[in-house]
Amino acid sequence: FTYEAYVGDRLRALVAGTKEVVSEIEIRPYKSFYKIFHEPEDPNKFRVELHNALPDVELDIVLVYDAAEEKEVWEVLLDDVVFDETIFYHASTGDVLRALIAGTDTAVSDIEIRRDQSLYAISQMESLGFEL
Repeated sequence: FTYEAYVGDRLRALVAGTKEVVSEIEIRPYKSFYKIFHEPEDPNKFRVELHNALPDVELDIVLVYDAAEEKEVWEVLLDDVVFDETIFYHASTGDVLRALIAGTDTAVSDIEIRRDQSLYAISQMESLGFEL
């Protein structure tokens, strides 16, 4: 669908007839197309939230190990995640996500998903050797 938006607007996509959040989007001045998708419910998957807590750093989030498939992959889940933005991902225990500085191959953090943790804040630049 088409929506006339203003920079900074926040949209939330829900599964029809429910309150289940599929995606939250913050409108950005340089991005005019947003892709929303919903995977069917899988009892082995659960929702996790990834939060960019790095000021002035945009991130790309990549799945690098798919635990359900038991193999290494390279699947960009979302690009250009801005500071203070939270994204949602349906994960399996053991999935490994890599946060990269947007548009580069520079790794900021690797995140191994655990069922007992639903929120992951990316708040330090591990591979660059300093904390923000």
